[in-house]
Amino acid sequence: MERTFDITRPPLVTWLLILFNCVIFVWTSIGDSRRLDQIAEAYSRLDILPQELPVYQSYLQQSGRFDSPLLTIKHPEQLSIEDQHQIAVAMLVDADYQPYASQHLPEFVDYDKPILASRSRILSDQVSGLSWNRFGFIPVQISALTVFSHQFLHGGLEHLLGNMIILLLVGMTVEQLLGSVNYLIFYLFSGAVGALFFGLLNWGSPSALVGASGAISGVMGMYVAAYGHRKIRFFYFIGIAFNYFRATALLILPVWIAKELFDLVFSDAPVAYAAHAGGMACGALLVWAGRNSWARVNQQIIENRDDEADYREQLQQALQAVTQADFVRAKKIFWRLAKLHPLSHRVFFQLYHLEKVCPDNKAFHLAASGLFRASLADGQFGVSEQAMLKEYWSLAQPHPQIPATLLSKILVKLLTSGQPALAEKMFAEAVSMKILSDVESNELRRDFARFFAHNNPETAKKYSNP
Repeated sequence: MERTFDITRPPLVTWLLILFNCVIFVWTSIGDSRRLDQIAEAYSRLDILPQELPVYQSYLQQSGRFDSPLLTIKHPEQLSIEDQHQIAVAMLVDADYQPYASQHLPEFVDYDKPILASRSRILSDQVSGLSWNRFGFIPVQISALTVFSHQFLHGGLEHLLGNMIILLLVGMTVEQLLGSVNYLIFYLFSGAVGALFFGLLNWGSPSALVGASGAISGVMGMYVAAYGHRKIRFFYFIGIAFNYFRATALLILPVWIAKELFDLVFSDAPVAYAAHAGGMACGALLVWAGRNSWARVNQQIIENRDDEADYREQLQQALQAVTQADFVRAKKIFWRLAKLHPLSHRVFFQLYHLEKVCPDNKAFHLAASGLFRASLADGQFGVSEQAMLKEYWSLAQPHPQIPATLLSKILVKLLTSGQPALAEKMFAEAVSMKILSDVESNELRRDFARFFAHNNPETAKKYSNP
C-alpha cells in the first residue's frame, strides 16, 4: 500500500458503503434470528428429527463433509431442545441438501404425506424468507436484483468486519484515485461480474452467495491497475512474521487471481474464490481499459505528491537562507511558495519584511497585498496586521498600490474591527490618490454611512451626502 490518502478529500462513498453494509447486517441479523427460531419451533412440532438426521448424515458423507460434528450424533432425541433446534436449522437451511432429502426422506418417515407436506411448507414459507434466500445471489435463479443486493449481505460478524476493514484500507485511496462516481459504479459492477463468474462455475446450484468480497476484490484490482507499471509496496505475513516488498503493481494482479483460482480448486473452505477472481479481474480491466478516457486516474495522488510536506520543506529552506543572510535565495524560494500557496500568511509575512527595504519596488507592493489578502482570508486582521498596514501606507513609494477591491475589503474590516478613524483616514487618502474608482468609492461611502448611522449620525451624513 502506498501513502496516498488525501484528508482534504474525504472518501464519502467508501464510508457510506461501510455504513450501509453495517446497517444492513444488523437489520437482517435481527430478522433472520427471529425467523430461524420460528423455523426450529415449527420443525420440532413435526417430531421427525430422529428419522431425518440419519438422512442428513448420509448426505454429508456422500458430499465429502466428513468433518461435520453432526456425523457423531447417534441419538438426537437425547439432546437439549436448543441443540435439537440448531440441528434442525442446519438441515433446513442447507439448500444443497434439499434435493437429496426430497428423494430419500420419505421412506424414513413411512411416506407420511402430511408430515412431508408440512416440512415443505416450512421450506417454502419460512426458509425462503431468510435474507440470503431473498437477496443472495443464487445460481439456479439469477436475477438482476441479486447480482447487486448480495453485495450488502454477510454471513456473520467476522465476515462483515474482515470485508469492511479491507474496504476501508483500500477503498479510501481508490475512491480518490478514480473519483467517487466512477468508484461506486466500478465497485458495484465488479461485484456483479464476480457473482456471475461464481454462478457460471456453480451453474444450477441452489446455494446463495453473499458478501462484498467480489466487489472489494474489484477495488483491489482497480488499485493495481491504477498504479500500472509503477512499483508499489505489498504487505505479506508468514506465520507471525510480516513485512512488505516492492513490486510492479500489474505484475501482482495475475498472482492474486491465480491464488484465488488455486484455492477454488484445492481448498475446501466455504469461500467464494470464483467471485474474488472475477471481481478482481473486472475491476482491473475497467480501470486499465478506461485509463485514458472514462476512468482517468488522479495523477497527483498516483505520484504520491505531498504538497504540505513539500511546502514545509521549502519554507524551512527559505527560513534557513534568511538566518544565513542569503536574502536573494530566501526571496526566490518565498516567491515560489507564494505562487503555489497564494493565501499563506506566513510566506507573505516573510516576503513583506524582506521586500520593504525597497519600498518603491513592485515586489514590496505585491508582498503587502498578498499579506493583507491572506490575513483577511484567515480572519486574523488583528493588531499586528493593522500595524503593518500603517507601516506599508507610510512607506509605499510613490504611493500605496493595493488593488482597489482588496483595499475596499480592508477598509470595511477596519470599520468593524474598532479602527474607524484609521479607515476614514485611509479612505480619504485613497480617494485623493485615485486608487479607488468612482463606483468603488460610492460603495464604500454607503458602507461608512451605514456603519456610522447608529453611533455617529453627523459622520454618517458626511458619507451620505458627499
